[in-house]
Amino acid sequence: MSSAARGEPPASRENPRQVLLSLAIAVLGGAASIWTILDRGWVPLDEGTIGQAAERVMLGALPHRDFTDPYTGGLAYLHALAMRLFGVSLMAPRYALFVAAVIWLPALWWLAMRFCGSRWAVIITILAAWWSLPIYPAAMPTWYLLFLGTWIVVALERWQASKPDGKVRWLVLVGVLCGTAVLVKQTGLYLVAAALLGVLFCDQEDTRARWTDGEPAGSTDPIVVLLIAVLGALVLKLTWGKVASGEVLNEIAPIGGMLAFAALRERRLTDNRARRWRALLRYVGIVIAAASVPVAVYLTPYVLSGSLGALYAGAIGGGIGLIASLHVTMRPALTLVIAVLPVYAVLAVEAFAGERRAVRALAIVAGVALLWFSIRSVAGYQRLWFFGESLLPVGIAAVLIAASRERRAKRSPDPILLVLAGVTAFHALNQFPYPAPNYYAYVAPLAILTAGAAAAYFGVLPRLNVAAMILAGFSGVVLRLGSVHNVGSYPRWWDYAHRLAVPRGGLLVTEYDSTRYTHLLDLVAEHRASGTVYAGPQLPEVYFLSGHMSPGPDSYSLFTNPVADSSELNRAFNLNGASVIVIKLRPMFSAPLRNDLYQWLSIRYPQSETMDTLQVRWRTTP
Repeated sequence: MSSAARGEPPASRENPRQVLLSLAIAVLGGAASIWTILDRGWVPLDEGTIGQAAERVMLGALPHRDFTDPYTGGLAYLHALAMRLFGVSLMAPRYALFVAAVIWLPALWWLAMRFCGSRWAVIITILAAWWSLPIYPAAMPTWYLLFLGTWIVVALERWQASKPDGKVRWLVLVGVLCGTAVLVKQTGLYLVAAALLGVLFCDQEDTRARWTDGEPAGSTDPIVVLLIAVLGALVLKLTWGKVASGEVLNEIAPIGGMLAFAALRERRLTDNRARRWRALLRYVGIVIAAASVPVAVYLTPYVLSGSLGALYAGAIGGGIGLIASLHVTMRPALTLVIAVLPVYAVLAVEAFAGERRAVRALAIVAGVALLWFSIRSVAGYQRLWFFGESLLPVGIAAVLIAASRERRAKRSPDPILLVLAGVTAFHALNQFPYPAPNYYAYVAPLAILTAGAAAAYFGVLPRLNVAAMILAGFSGVVLRLGSVHNVGSYPRWWDYAHRLAVPRGGLLVTEYDSTRYTHLLDLVAEHRASGTVYAGPQLPEVYFLSGHMSPGPDSYSLFTNPVADSSELNRAFNLNGASVIVIKLRPMFSAPLRNDLYQWLSIRYPQSETMDTLQVRWRTTP
């Protein structure tokens, strides 16, 4: 077991100048790679959702009470602040995201340094940065969960390192990070579960350390085992009936493995149940109390305005409905396994080459060939994408094998290695129930870090240069030239070289999108007169880019209230208030307008112009 795996502070193992140089290169390299793509590409629906929420909050509205927000709502306040600082545009939330990413990079580096040393800390940090925002730089809430999850691991590592005193401030930080995660997105609860599991791993280490011969001979605490089982049951309940082999490999099995190992470590572990439960309740109490502080601050305006019911209905009820409506299964596990076999064969060649330079050179040539084919063919591209995805289950499996080996040898596994794997496993659950390939980017940095830490434990990290080359070449070149629209599926260069040249735009998009949206907004401005803009289904970007709020609380619907058929439109649609409407003919996540609704609108708005899936309709005003 390496010194890094034992958790010695980085500065105690290497020259301080070398450590600072490693930190500077890692952070500057990662930040530069993110900055250079920050304005590149978009998904209009996402950008409109983020922009509308931030602008409404900036104008004094409360999420869920005054407008529909698919997330908890806390992130809209950060984006509103960004708009006050940088102006009302689609770029403002991305500037906020960039600042958060730069703050995240030192945390990533710190953990990589702890497990892998200064040289590999630079490599892993930059690799993780390349596999993150450059894939999809929109200011989505799950990016912030990635950042918060990484800092939770750092805080638990610092808390464990401060023992036997166990400085409380680190547990307080864990709680604040957990509370903030829940306010960013409902799935921040996954990080809360992971943090509490991390606290348990650290407590297990403390309890085991009290056994002088290294072999626990106490009692198995049934309550701890039951709580672990309940957590596992909740995960199964969440995913029951909605998972296939891909979800089992990438989500269920990693979480199940970490929970099973935590339960196994409880066997005959407890030396003094009263003392142990006092410690556990104190730790958990500190985390929960600290988490309640940001939550209480967020809830205050809802309490004062009597709007807690609206918050619950929107953030919880609406969130459950969204999960039910977005279910898509992952690609089969066997597809991933078969695709990555050639890559792991190449890595095995390098790992077992020893001092044979010709064999190492052969592995490098094979790695270059894999990169070349990833540019030239769909199969080659997907092979390397699946290799990146495989790091999550492979890394967590390696951590569990390492921990089991330590346990069999009557040694203590590194609790922070287990904490890292646990946070990675639970954060991966954000890919459920809509595992679009770009969703893996939200967890890829933690997967890379976990796999690197496990490789360092087994002493094979110095023999994985080809793996680093493949990951760097694929993310730094192939993925960087692509788009969120083709990521994980096929190679393609995406022409993001045209500015969305409207006052609230600022992003680099394709020439087609730039022309289409510029013309659409010109039509809206020309025919709107003094009326209201109606746009939908799922066109929040039209509201934001045109500078008009949606007529109702929902930025996704064409109507202020739900309608069953055209007989209800006289009640739900204000003809006198709207002289122009924008219709999305093929929405991404919902059914198109019913034919009778479309015909009703066509009669009353007889003039139109269609641009692919977008149609502007208007009537001539007298």
